[in-house]
Amino acid sequence: MAHSLTERDDTRVAVVCRWVMSSDPKQQLRIQRFMVAAINYGIFGGLLCYMAATGRVAQSAALQLIAFMVLSETTIYVLLRGGFTQNWNDPSLTLPQILLALAAAIWSYAILGESRGAALILLALTLTFGMFNLPPRATRQAAVFALTLLGATMIGLHLSNPTRHPASQEVIHFLFACTSLPTISLLSAQLAELRHRLETRKRELTEALDRIQTLATRDELTGLFNRRHMTETLHAQRALTERTGQPFCLALIDLDHFKQINDAHGHGVGDEVLRQFADIARHSLRETDVLARWGGEEFLLVLPASQLPSARTSLDRLHEAVRRSHLAPTVPALDVRFSAGLTEQRPGEPLEATIERADLALYEAKRQGRDQTVTG
Repeated sequence: MAHSLTERDDTRVAVVCRWVMSSDPKQQLRIQRFMVAAINYGIFGGLLCYMAATGRVAQSAALQLIAFMVLSETTIYVLLRGGFTQNWNDPSLTLPQILLALAAAIWSYAILGESRGAALILLALTLTFGMFNLPPRATRQAAVFALTLLGATMIGLHLSNPTRHPASQEVIHFLFACTSLPTISLLSAQLAELRHRLETRKRELTEALDRIQTLATRDELTGLFNRRHMTETLHAQRALTERTGQPFCLALIDLDHFKQINDAHGHGVGDEVLRQFADIARHSLRETDVLARWGGEEFLLVLPASQLPSARTSLDRLHEAVRRSHLAPTVPALDVRFSAGLTEQRPGEPLEATIERADLALYEAKRQGRDQTVTG
């Protein structure tokens, strides 16, 4: 009973989370980042309430700033949660959030009185947060916005109350902001460059790993799987057959008179024949069939979930496709065919024995005149 209650509670929590955060992973990430900022707004709002209650800040001024923060955060959340920003250049609304936070920090500077110097720290923290989420140009724009609005606010404070806001003190505060905010913008550019280098190296590493994987599993000439990968595929297919009882067939394929093609026309034409055969086979066989270059002009074909009659149909279809095609476009008169030995893997039979039977069947196909498939 307790276990069922726990499961129901977990389900309710999951439903609430999806309702608040959205079921879209990208939207969830954006809203999670927004929630971090919203929590900081909540903490700052609580501090404002405390300062208003203790007489350090005028209650009306504190309530106005809190109302501004609630309205701005509600607007941002509605835009994010409603999915209105998904096709925008900045779907997370990072720059607008930073600008609103800077405006709130400067507003707090205007109302905090003797404690207003702390607001300059909020400015630096806000821009530092933006440094990790904004491109350098946007960070510079945010810094210029903050300095301009702060300078205008300081001038207004001094003009309205020169005694409480002496020019010398406001100049010192402004110089502090002029020192810290541009420095953060400079660090943002360096951080962006570092991110770019890391992304470039990550992309290059991924491409290198893909090339290594291709070299490890693919035949360079034909693009088919190589012998090593086919061996792994055969063991996996045999294990699947033992678990499910679903049979599979394999065929050894050899291009007829391939040595004569190389001797008469050169290895370039021979390579052309191998590539053309591989391409024809890819288009003629089923998507589930696996073809590998086994060695030289020999190929190994695995036909999953097949018995001899259906596998024989696949080989006949490949025969017809090869007969209708020119495997050496540079030598149109060259007529290439292939022979194949086809067999079905028997329960409990070692793979080596299955391949050996296919090889014997291939030998028989050649002995009977080539250009045919013999089962064994």
